Amino acid sequence: MQNIVRKTLIFVLMLLVPLLVLGCTTQANTESLDGESNVVNLTSGTNPIVIGDVSNRIDEVTAFWQPLANYLAAELDEYGITHGIVRVAPDLNTMSEWLESGEVDLYIDSSYPSSIVNSASQGRPILRHWRDFVEEYHSVFFTVQENGITTLEDLRGEIIAYDRPFSTSGYFLPTVYLLQNGFDVIEVDEVNSSINSSEIGYVFANDDINVINWVIAGRANVGVTNNFEYAKIPEETRDRLLIIAETDPIPNQIISVSPQVEQDLIEATTTVLMDMENNESGKTVLEAIETRRFDNLPGGRDAFEAQINEMLEIIGGGQ
Repeated sequence: MQNIVRKTLIFVLMLLVPLLVLGCTTQANTESLDGESNVVNLTSGTNPIVIGDVSNRIDEVTAFWQPLANYLAAELDEYGITHGIVRVAPDLNTMSEWLESGEVDLYIDSSYPSSIVNSASQGRPILRHWRDFVEEYHSVFFTVQENGITTLEDLRGEIIAYDRPFSTSGYFLPTVYLLQNGFDVIEVDEVNSSINSSEIGYVFANDDINVINWVIAGRANVGVTNNFEYAKIPEETRDRLLIIAETDPIPNQIISVSPQVEQDLIEATTTVLMDMENNESGKTVLEAIETRRFDNLPGGRDAFEAQINEMLEIIGGGQ
C-alpha cells in the first residue's frame, strides 16, 4: 500500500506543477505524414482548429484524425477557422501543456487519461465519442475455470494482470471497483511477486492481448480487459474462462476542450460534431474515423465530471 501511495503522490505532484504557457512563440510543431517536422504558423492570417491525441504512432494517428480536423475547419469557417491540424503528444503532461495553452483546441481520449489532462489544464469535457461505433464499455475480471477462483473474495492474495497505467478499462475502472468493495490493492513488479494474503496485487502486461494470453497460458490466474476485447476471444477458448466480476460502464471516449477556446466557438463546435450523423459529408467522416456519433455525456457534463472526480478521489485515497 505504501509504495502505491508514494507513487501516486509523486505522479499527482508532477501533474500539478504549473504548466508552461508557450506565449513567447507564434508557431506550433506538427509531424507530417512522411515523418518530417513541419512548422505551422498560428498567426499571420491563419487560424487552425487543432485536434490532439496522445500516442507514439504519430503518422498513423495524424492520418486517422485529419478528416475530422478538415471537416470542422470547413464547417467553422464563419468563426475565422482556416484549416484543421492534428497534434500528437508523446505523453499526458505534454498534452496538458498544449490544452492549457491553447495549442490544442480539442483533445479526444478515454475517460481516465482525459480526466488527468483536464485536471492539469483546466480543460472541460464537452461530448461523448462513440469510438468503434459504440457508446460505452466496461471492465471484465476473468480467470480460467480450473483455477477455482469464482468470487471477488477469492482474489485476495492473487495478482491480477492489468493493461497499462493510464488505461481506463485496464487500470482505472477495475482498481476503483476493487477499492469500492473494500479491498486493499497494491501494484507489484512481477506476476509472481509475494503479497499479503489479504491484499490484491496487480501487474501491468501493457496490452489487452497480453492480459488475455497471460491468463490462458497460466502466467496469471486473473486478468482484466474490456468487454469488447473479451468478446473477441474465440468461443472455444471463452468456454474455458469464467467472468468473476464486471464494472459499471463508462463512455467509450470523450472530447475535451481547451480553456482558451471561446464559449461561442465551443457551442458551434459542439453543434457541428453532434450534427455530423445527419448529413452525408459528416457521415463519410464518421465512417473514416470509425465513429457512429458524438453526443451529450450521460446525465450531462456536470454529472459526468462529478462521477469521474468521485472515482479519482477513491483511487487517490486507495493508493
